[in-house]
Amino acid sequence: ASATATTQVLAQNLDALLTGLLLGPRAVGLYRLAARLASTVTDLSIRSGQAAALPDFRRRRDEAQTSLRTRILRVQHATSLTSLPLYGVLGGASFVIPRIFGPEWNDTSICILLFSLTGIVYAVTATALPVFQAINKPGLLSFANLVSILATGLGFIFLAITARDWSTPSQLAGIALIRLGTTVLVAPVILRALEKYAEVKWQSLLRTSASGFVAALAAIVLGLWVTEEAPSDVSLVLALAMVVGTSASAAVGVIILIERRRIATLVRNRRSSIS
Repeated sequence: ASATATTQVLAQNLDALLTGLLLGPRAVGLYRLAARLASTVTDLSIRSGQAAALPDFRRRRDEAQTSLRTRILRVQHATSLTSLPLYGVLGGASFVIPRIFGPEWNDTSICILLFSLTGIVYAVTATALPVFQAINKPGLLSFANLVSILATGLGFIFLAITARDWSTPSQLAGIALIRLGTTVLVAPVILRALEKYAEVKWQSLLRTSASGFVAALAAIVLGLWVTEEAPSDVSLVLALAMVVGTSASAAVGVIILIERRRIATLVRNRRSSIS
């Protein structure tokens, strides 16, 4: 477990460390703002659920395999409905949020957008951490983290060679792309491990996350559209409220549309239990 925790910390912070070494304190400050915004969404919508799911997964581990598999898919479905729309709202507001902090933070806009996309990819494998802990396979996470660390290091070597003359926004976007690329690279490794050791097919995980994916995409697209079309004389607070409100409404609307049958069933069951 300690090895898993160590590699997890390295995987999560190596990019920021290398950013400071290669690009200096200003770049790492801009990068850390984008990372902090995305990690806040992760903490609120994913990590709390992971901690709550672990005891349940451990209890179901000794039952029939179908019980654990069904519970994993239900947890993944709930996680996708809460986390993916939030990442979508963050991405949709990525060009407005930095302006709230001041013009010196504008260079981090693309970085925030890319971090929201990274969060969307990460959310697909969000249940892996408590699952691997429940089935006593923490080494699988260590391996995935090592792959991430290696890919991040190689990406920064490439960036250090090719991006010396890039502008600060381009350099930050390159670093965020490395983070996104490593997350995309590691995701199939984790999905394959879930299929092998927990008998959860990757198609099932993607299918149960589909509503959240579509909601996140709608939130990003409409948020960016409102940002582009908003009058220039609108105050920053109002512009942020417009973008966040539009993105959130789009996400909720998509979820209600796609999940309407499930919602109707839940409402009927709730009414039956009350009566």
